[in-house]
Amino acid sequence: MTLNHVLSHPELQVLDPEFDAWCDSVIASIDEVKASLKTRFAGTVQPSLNLPKNRIGYAL
Repeated sequence: MTLNHVLSHPELQVLDPEFDAWCDSVIASIDEVKASLKTRFAGTVQPSLNLPKNRIGYAL
């Protein structure tokens, strides 16, 4: 089902407060982890997306 299909059928748009609260909790947890990682690794070198290739693939 695509988003357009759901949005064009109001009968599919059922409120679910319990699921909404769960989603909010997951998002808050992700935001906390992101903030913690930013604090922990502030000022460190960011990994490059242009890793050099070696004979067996990409260097780590």
